[in-house]
Amino acid sequence: MLSESDVFLAVPDPAIINASTAQNVLITAFKSQVPVIGYSANYVKAGALAAVFTTPHQIGLETGQIINGYQRANNLPSPKFPRYFSVGINAAVLRSFGLSAVDERQLEQRLIKSD
Repeated sequence: MLSESDVFLAVPDPAIINASTAQNVLITAFKSQVPVIGYSANYVKAGALAAVFTTPHQIGLETGQIINGYQRANNLPSPKFPRYFSVGINAAVLRSFGLSAVDERQLEQRLIKSD
């Protein structure tokens, strides 16, 4: 599968990626020269090229806003993607793939604007 892929998008599915498989996924993808896009800051630290994730602080902030809205309107919003998120980039992996440096904050802003 990796030989036919430009990128590997890791999803938070414990049946596929868990503590015993995560490192093997990263190593195999790297050897195949396929960058991995992860879903957590820890996955970026472990060797994924990048990830988009929500921090506990961001989750708490949005949860508080939802609770305040519920108290005012007695209505919960429909399920949606998080309003607040962060982007993590592994600079060493970025360089190993010969890619240009990327500013995480600028990338976050570009993603916000594309919404």
